[in-house]
Amino acid sequence: MSLLGQLKAAGRYGTDRLGQEVSCRGYRRLRFSAPTGGPVSHDEVLKELSRLAHERAFGGYVGSDTLIQAGLDALLVPADARAARWALAYWLAGQMVDGSLDPAAGAFRIWRDVAWDLDYPDALQPLVVCAYNLDDWDDRWGVPVEKLKKEAIEAAAHFLAQQPQAEHD
Repeated sequence: MSLLGQLKAAGRYGTDRLGQEVSCRGYRRLRFSAPTGGPVSHDEVLKELSRLAHERAFGGYVGSDTLIQAGLDALLVPADARAARWALAYWLAGQMVDGSLDPAAGAFRIWRDVAWDLDYPDALQPLVVCAYNLDDWDDRWGVPVEKLKKEAIEAAAHFLAQQPQAEHD
């Protein structure tokens, strides 16, 4: 039996009445995640950092993994969800253009993760069309998939060149 299993069997590890993990020392093991498992807001992340700071200040145990995750969340969760979607589109398009992301995967993510949330802005339409074509493509089209991928890269490069204008759509 694992150490964790032994601690649980001995009643020295489990969850408290709030459902938080409790270690063999009785300290709460703090973990931050949204109650629904969905995205968290910037304000929620800052509130959690404040709570962790108070927990440590008053002698509570906060693991380094929890502190690192909360710090990363604070750095990565944007205050503006719309701006975050545009940033994701720019990042994905840049990866498509530099070759570090397959154009079909990048175009699909822009379609699924960005365009949908932004109500299909005009600046993303060429990439959405490319994503749709690549997603629907099969051998019977008579067009090599490489040609469609090249069109997706060109659409991504055009999108990046128009970046300031796209933010205002």
